[in-house]
Amino acid sequence: MDTKEISNKYTTYDFDKDLEEIFKSTFVPNDNRAIYGWAGEHVTLNSGYSITGKFDCSISPHFKKIFEAYQDPFIREVNILAPPRSGKTLIAEISLLHTIANNSGDILWLQLSDEKAGQMSDLRMIPLLKSCRPVSELIDLTNKYNITENRYKFLHSTVHITSPKPNALNAVGYKIIFGDEVWKYNGASIIKEIKRRADDYKGVSKCMFFSQGGLKDSAWYEQYNSGQINEYGWTCPKCSKLQRFEWRKKRDDGTFSGIVWPSNERTREGNKWNIKECAKAAVLECEHCRYQVIDNPQTRKYLLDTGDYIPLNANDDYDPTIKSFRFTNICNVKISFGELVTRFLKATQKKDFFGSTSDLEHFVTKDMADFWDEYIRNNRTEIRLNNYDTAKPFGDFEAYRYLTIDVQDTEPFYYYVCRAWNKQGESRLISYGTANTWNEIESIRDRNKVDFRFVFVDTGNGRKTESIYAECLKHGRWANIDGDEMWVCYNSLKGSGQKGFKHKDNKWYRYNEEVEIMAGNPDDEGKTLLHYTWSNFRIKQILEALRDGKGKLWEAADVTEEYTSHLNAEVLQRKLKGNTEEFEYVCKPNTHNHFWDCEAMQIVAADICGCLEAATQDEDTNSPMDN
Repeated sequence: MDTKEISNKYTTYDFDKDLEEIFKSTFVPNDNRAIYGWAGEHVTLNSGYSITGKFDCSISPHFKKIFEAYQDPFIREVNILAPPRSGKTLIAEISLLHTIANNSGDILWLQLSDEKAGQMSDLRMIPLLKSCRPVSELIDLTNKYNITENRYKFLHSTVHITSPKPNALNAVGYKIIFGDEVWKYNGASIIKEIKRRADDYKGVSKCMFFSQGGLKDSAWYEQYNSGQINEYGWTCPKCSKLQRFEWRKKRDDGTFSGIVWPSNERTREGNKWNIKECAKAAVLECEHCRYQVIDNPQTRKYLLDTGDYIPLNANDDYDPTIKSFRFTNICNVKISFGELVTRFLKATQKKDFFGSTSDLEHFVTKDMADFWDEYIRNNRTEIRLNNYDTAKPFGDFEAYRYLTIDVQDTEPFYYYVCRAWNKQGESRLISYGTANTWNEIESIRDRNKVDFRFVFVDTGNGRKTESIYAECLKHGRWANIDGDEMWVCYNSLKGSGQKGFKHKDNKWYRYNEEVEIMAGNPDDEGKTLLHYTWSNFRIKQILEALRDGKGKLWEAADVTEEYTSHLNAEVLQRKLKGNTEEFEYVCKPNTHNHFWDCEAMQIVAADICGCLEAATQDEDTNSPMDN
């Protein structure tokens, strides 16, 4: 019938309208808006973010093209190289929310460690999930275990939050993968292993890696340079030319563009910069017309709003399915040019005065979000290391400060102890803890003011010996000692069950004579590290006495239960070897002894440097002796 109505005595039905309502309630069309437009409606940032409230991309216009690249169906991988706390993780979080709401499939989110994964989940991600309506509507609230700190289960997908450990990378495949702080991931092939988890979804997968800068020739460096590189630049208000936010770029005439400051009687005192005055006078100078942009929040916001990304390798051979984006802290409206100049000049002064490049590396990799060249770290610098022996830099008590590292096969990969020693064999505990990367160890060394030559690293159980040698050689510098130029770097140690070691002087010692291990890389010709083998029995005998208060002053105040447990993990046991009774230190079952090993290596370091009385008697027996 024409009206398409059927009437009875109770009601009248309109089949077309009814069918339309059923269709609308059953099939919801995809939201095809740009991610940042969708987020402006649905994403609210809580107190865990520097800017709270509704997400507004106009505050951060340099985010837009990154969102667009992630949303591009022809782009498989997006890399973000940016400073800490600059919003790179927020870009990934919003991309994750949009993916959950508009896509299906399992998702992997990687943090540096399981502990950091739990912290990120509890403090940021779970509140964000629950506050985003298109996402929260997909959570089955009847099961309280659907949202935990390491898994978010939705009606159509599951998000797994973990660290890049082997069992996480050998499990099921993932359609979408996010990797945070990639610069700290261990292993040259780790990023490739992560990307293989998406092989089941070729053509539809997405990977997003986001991190500060790291070392050149690292896995992160290789990943960032594998695609089209885009760096955020600024438009000169005078000549309207777009150019990169570079720190300082030298022109052919010897002048600089980028962040510059004058050299005059106010900014320079002899050969030393007056950092405060330099910071006040800092401006951003155009590479082309030399126009100088005065520093204030309004101009910094103008530069950000009128800027754009510049493709740097447009003519190179790169993978067109990968896009890389970089922005620096010069783009950060909240950070003044003067503050960046202060950080830079303090870092360069520390390098010139102490020979330490850690702050300069921090500036390059974090503030400038760039990759640090190891050549800069290893550049030849003439220093007077014997000042550490005579100037008593840590006070009247302390003549030496040693950092000892125990290497493990599982996370945490490194345990460390830092102690101060005087020449009479007395010591005080400065710090101790764990680390997961060699960069962390280097930061610990620098923070505790330990010279390279006073770092001692255990070579482990043999499986990592060569890689440990390589890392020890890497972390050092050239120095002029008593007229001889030599490479000073971390030392390596290896414990042995031997009773003692006879040196060329025909006397017995608790460690063998130093062995020089040459660098394997031809570019490092002339570099060597020192390797020592030490007597487990003799050294640990001294440590046991110090621990029990039977020897010299050996302070270890304000220690944790874990440290105390480790220091009591080994006991001296008798054993028969043929008809001979011998002694050895054995770790108790189901206990850890990592800090004990670190403290044993402290004894070795002190012994090598002459802080302990020499072992001069014949070592023909393996029985306890007075020390």
